[in-house]
Amino acid sequence: MARQTYIQSRSKTVSVESKTRWRKINESRPSDGKVDYKMMSKFEKPPPPPPPPPPPPVSAAYKTLKEKLLQGYKIGMDEYLSNNHFVFEKGKQSTSMAVLCHAVRLVHPRDRPVLALDFESHEFQPSKVTEIGIAILENAPADTRVPQIKPLHIVIRENIMLRNRKYVIDNKDHFMNGKTLVMAKADAIQLLGRILNKYLVQHAGVLIGHSVSAEIRYLANLGIHLPRDLNMIDTLAMGRISKSGGNSLRACLRYLGIPHGYLHNAGNDAYYTLLAGLSFCDPTTRVLQGLDQWSEGAKAVKVHHDKSDFVVVENVDAIAQEWGV
Repeated sequence: MARQTYIQSRSKTVSVESKTRWRKINESRPSDGKVDYKMMSKFEKPPPPPPPPPPPPVSAAYKTLKEKLLQGYKIGMDEYLSNNHFVFEKGKQSTSMAVLCHAVRLVHPRDRPVLALDFESHEFQPSKVTEIGIAILENAPADTRVPQIKPLHIVIRENIMLRNRKYVIDNKDHFMNGKTLVMAKADAIQLLGRILNKYLVQHAGVLIGHSVSAEIRYLANLGIHLPRDLNMIDTLAMGRISKSGGNSLRACLRYLGIPHGYLHNAGNDAYYTLLAGLSFCDPTTRVLQGLDQWSEGAKAVKVHHDKSDFVVVENVDAIAQEWGV
């Protein structure tokens, strides 16, 4: 006796006697390119997603500049900004170039501190700040290759029991630097104000944030008001001049090639936002990563885990070629 499978549709119940029978029913439906997952048999797998669009052609000037940099050429800031290799989104060339010029000139030369800021709040009570993250890069010697970044993670004592679960992952317990400061809200505001005053006001530093306007609103809600002429870099805006689609902090870190983990911890997010901001403002990184050539980014995908993807390698030569060896 054939096994019967009943699938509830919007208007009627369909009796499917076999896997083959269901496929014939499915194939007889109009081919509109859409799949009704409510009618999908448990024996069937959803079709694979459509392939990504082909990358747009790059300019000859970009190829030439990239080849020079790969050979060890050191490009100056003025030479980089005046080069004709830039290809930004059609209709937004001038505004994209203005965003880029403003940002890179704020961090080059490295003669002022750079501070990244991030807040986490409760998903159902956004006015209640649960975490504050700060990452500071002070004036570093020009000859060092390793940025000396000071990260700080603060948890607000009054809101320590508030946890995000439904819409935002909660990584309050996973600060990568190891030490989290649990402070009363009033003390946290006082410390935050003193840090911002020293690095951003007294030393005319640069504030970096991923959607930095959101961090300014958090500060205002806490009673901290920064000067209107503050130097600021928005990593979200920097990502959008290079790619469409997903430009979340995780997406930016991925296409910048920055290893990361446990996002949605304010301390970690501030640290990674600082790294992303420095990368977006580095001419060599921008050229080698193709950030000056506009492209269609991948569709945003929410990822709420910190696991690696295992890939079985059957052609070692292809991997060696990817690494240039």
